[in-house]
Amino acid sequence: MIALPFSFLAAKNLTGRSQLSIWLYYLTRAVFNLLRSIEALLYVVIFIFWVGIGPFAGMLALAVTSFALIGKLFSEAIENIDPGPIEAVTATGANRFQAIVYAVLPQIAPPFISYLIYQWDINIRMATIIGFAGGAALG
Repeated sequence: MIALPFSFLAAKNLTGRSQLSIWLYYLTRAVFNLLRSIEALLYVVIFIFWVGIGPFAGMLALAVTSFALIGKLFSEAIENIDPGPIEAVTATGANRFQAIVYAVLPQIAPPFISYLIYQWDINIRMATIIGFAGGAALG
């Protein structure tokens, strides 16, 4: 849920052309890439140090890695949409929010669902490994 709004910020075709939106685009992409570059087991070690051994540390590790991967995959799906429906909806007088709801969301729903199922499968497999690494009771 947290990755969804950030994925819209990381999609170049939906961000504006202002200086602020360009900075937000690059900052969001950098955060996704930085968080994805660290393995979940290392996050477990970091979170065990911060919150102690237990399922909360494992959950935080899975949440951070899921946020980064889902945000990146969602933003790539948003960037690969067809611009025609957006153009058609805005030509009828729709505002930006209506264009996203009626032209973008129908195009991105199938890949979003497949990416969520894929990440769920990854989290189930990683929960076992994280349980061995100290995120007790998670695996």
